[in-house]
Amino acid sequence: MCDIILVDCSGSMAEMGKGSVVKYVLLAVQRTMESEFPAQDYKILLWNDSLEEYTPGSFPRFLFSGKTEADVLQPVLAEVQNRNLLLISDGEYTDECKKVLKNAREEAWVLMIGADCNKARLQSTFYKDRIYAVEDVVTCVRDFCQS
Repeated sequence: MCDIILVDCSGSMAEMGKGSVVKYVLLAVQRTMESEFPAQDYKILLWNDSLEEYTPGSFPRFLFSGKTEADVLQPVLAEVQNRNLLLISDGEYTDECKKVLKNAREEAWVLMIGADCNKARLQSTFYKDRIYAVEDVVTCVRDFCQS
């Protein structure tokens, strides 16, 4: 059983340099997990209108496009029980996605991306004390892994 890192790869993540930020954030996440939590089992999923698994250690091929779809997310979140979820997002997801994500909030941490991040939407979906600004990526990963 492994924890899930879910990366929002919707079209809004292509705006205002967020795509580049995500690449550096993922690198920081991987390095923190490898150095501080080497036994931690996790997988990274790239999410928009589909889910694609990303293999840690390889350079990601990101296509930020489309919108996030709730129906592709439901099976993954059904598996999250008793595991942790780290969402990397700008909070620009649909109301349907919000409903699905809210069901997983007991196990969820969030890393906000972008100056235009919809913090209010994230706070209405997840617990406020588990939402981190991008500059707190290492603290977020530590809290995510130590829970």
